[in-house]
Amino acid sequence: MLEVIEVLARKKRDVKFLLIGDIPSSVKGRLLRVAGSRVEMPGFVEHDRLPRYIQMARVCILPQDRSLGLGGSLKLLEYMASGRPVVSTNVDESFPLKESGAGIVTGIDAEAMAEAIIGLLDDDRLSEELARKGVEYAQKYKWSNIVEQYVKLFYQVYNSQ
Repeated sequence: MLEVIEVLARKKRDVKFLLIGDIPSSVKGRLLRVAGSRVEMPGFVEHDRLPRYIQMARVCILPQDRSLGLGGSLKLLEYMASGRPVVSTNVDESFPLKESGAGIVTGIDAEAMAEAIIGLLDDDRLSEELARKGVEYAQKYKWSNIVEQYVKLFYQVYNSQ
């Protein structure tokens, strides 16, 4: 993430950064040196307030340098459901973007990720298209839809006995 921010800060002087969560002081110092007043770090944010922060972003990123073995990323689905275009590195957790075509997946390379982000910042039409696809895809993960699928499964199991 730090490398991506460094590249973006250098290539696009008008870009601002919003980082949510607990950030170690050494990382904060580096971010302030690289991006100065263009970086905002509100720290931990209650889950029910996250959508407001996500809506502030023009592009959301998932810059993992390795798969964490989780199979999926709730953060990624939240970005998609919030109607934000997403750029992710090519890790297992980025499968919703690959499956839906709702974002850009890059190699694990700061330059490539920064270029993809700049591309979305500069192309409103593409950003809107990816955001729309993301919202559509994330709908299948709404709790009401998941509950409905489980109810159908329970009926199938019950009726097959």
